[in-house]
Amino acid sequence: MPPCGNLSDSWVWDNDSFSGNQFAHPYHGSMFYNAAREHGLSYGVSLLYPLAGSLTWELFCETNRPAINDFLSTGIGGAAIGEVTHRVSDIFFDNTKRGPQRVVREIIGTFLNPVRGLHRIMSGEMFRVNRFNAGKKEEPMPYTFQIGTGGRYIYDRAPVHPQAGIRYYETIPYLDFRFTYGNHFNHLDEGKSPRAYDYFELYSLVNFAPDQPTVGELDIRGRIGSRQYQFPHQWKLDLGFYQNIKYIDHYSKEDNEDPGNLALISEAASFGVGLFFERPYSPPFWGGKKGATLTHDFMLSAVPLGGSAADYYPFRRYNYGTGTSVRYRFQFTLNRRFSIGNDFYFMRLFILKGKTPEKLAIYANDELHYRKEVEDGIDAWGDKGEQSILQNRLYFQCHFSHNLHLTLQHEFNLRHGNYRYYPAITGKSHEWKAGISYAL
Repeated sequence: MPPCGNLSDSWVWDNDSFSGNQFAHPYHGSMFYNAAREHGLSYGVSLLYPLAGSLTWELFCETNRPAINDFLSTGIGGAAIGEVTHRVSDIFFDNTKRGPQRVVREIIGTFLNPVRGLHRIMSGEMFRVNRFNAGKKEEPMPYTFQIGTGGRYIYDRAPVHPQAGIRYYETIPYLDFRFTYGNHFNHLDEGKSPRAYDYFELYSLVNFAPDQPTVGELDIRGRIGSRQYQFPHQWKLDLGFYQNIKYIDHYSKEDNEDPGNLALISEAASFGVGLFFERPYSPPFWGGKKGATLTHDFMLSAVPLGGSAADYYPFRRYNYGTGTSVRYRFQFTLNRRFSIGNDFYFMRLFILKGKTPEKLAIYANDELHYRKEVEDGIDAWGDKGEQSILQNRLYFQCHFSHNLHLTLQHEFNLRHGNYRYYPAITGKSHEWKAGISYAL
């Protein structure tokens, strides 16, 4: 490609891996974002940096044609991961500490936010002790962190998927992390004015199986703005505007990364309006001494860039799409000992551009043409049509103590695709999950 050829070339939808496009690109975008935050720029101004960084890369550095999906996932998703890592790393970096504790804090903080860690090394701040200035970038906020481990049993029940060729079932050990930053009702309870990302939730899951992706799930919901209300009978409402990232990945079998009937979901660029209701019930409640709490959490999101499993498209194992998603979660907690809840998710994805079977047949018969198009990125979103993706998680938790929890969960996944050029197809899978978590 000639120098600056991307200035004149048309933009495409590239065929890189699902994890590369939907997970790694947002992570790389967080580097641009944190470079701005590290130099004192506000959240709003810093949003421009991953967009500008991604655009610069696509136009002047990328050896293939510029990709629309890379620009969106890096520029928009990068801001979400960037602000989360900015705030979490700020918890660990502390210039008043010294000795082994300081070393551990610096390592963890740098792992979470490499840009800030590098800046601390180059400025010498990493090695200085200041008893009167911790070097914090953000006002301290309350947070909870849980680490858990256990097993997942996953199996499909629908007809054998044509891409997988076999029925799937497997038990997978896992490690997961759940981090909640701030308080839904910080304005009502603490008198603080809501600010961007003064409340967010992070969940991630790591698989320990050779035939499954290492990162199995990443879910971020960061509140950008909020209005909070107190109603009679102790009801409280948080009306918020959120930025989201949702990433779920599965392989159908060893040496075959096609997900088959298993869940493959991405919201690399997503914004939503959320309603969170909370109602505490004072004791006595069913003979308990600590009462009960009921919460409802609803969100409606626009998804400029989403993804789901491709049922027919031969050049990548997922489709790009745009659409909407709905989330609804309720949880009832009794006497701080037992919780039961349900987490529902639905996404409607529109895959607006695709190739006809005749065009794909040309690729099959002309290997050189095929390689060139795949290398540059084919101007197609995938299997042209519509997909409906549903996920439902019903769970029960037993709180042995304030820190130790047992979780039992059943998950149901359904994906239905109606396509322009191919027959409709439906995939279903189930998952049973059992694990122990500890709150640090």
